[in-house]
Amino acid sequence: MRGPDSMVKKYLFLAFILTTLGPVQAQSGAQEKVQTQETKKKYSVDANIVLSKARENYLLHCSQCHGEKGDGKGPVGESLDAPPRNHQDSAIMGRRTDEDIFKVISGGGLALGLSESMPPHSSIIPEDERRGLVKYIRKLCNCEYKK
Repeated sequence: MRGPDSMVKKYLFLAFILTTLGPVQAQSGAQEKVQTQETKKKYSVDANIVLSKARENYLLHCSQCHGEKGDGKGPVGESLDAPPRNHQDSAIMGRRTDEDIFKVISGGGLALGLSESMPPHSSIIPEDERRGLVKYIRKLCNCEYKK
């Protein structure tokens, strides 16, 4: 039979649980927020580093044909059989997936049935830096892939 003592014990036990675990959960939530902010900060710093390296690669490997601004007006571009892609043109670049852009950077224009004037860069630029170039080109066109 349950009496008033049994109910008091249950309430005391419940109060004990709430007072001991409640602060732990609140602390845990605060730690998660701090970790989330630290993680976001870490990745935003990494994203800036990736874009900085990608810009360096773009100026070194791409700007001769595509221009420093990515407008397709580089000094070598005029002498090519096909004009270099204007990476600022969001209408054109928005029709290409990130993987399409990566394939062209890696395998050259022929990798996507485009001009052979665009050389492959897979043996010159490491994969992670080629992926960074995709992000940089997306920044130049201020666009994403649109179906």
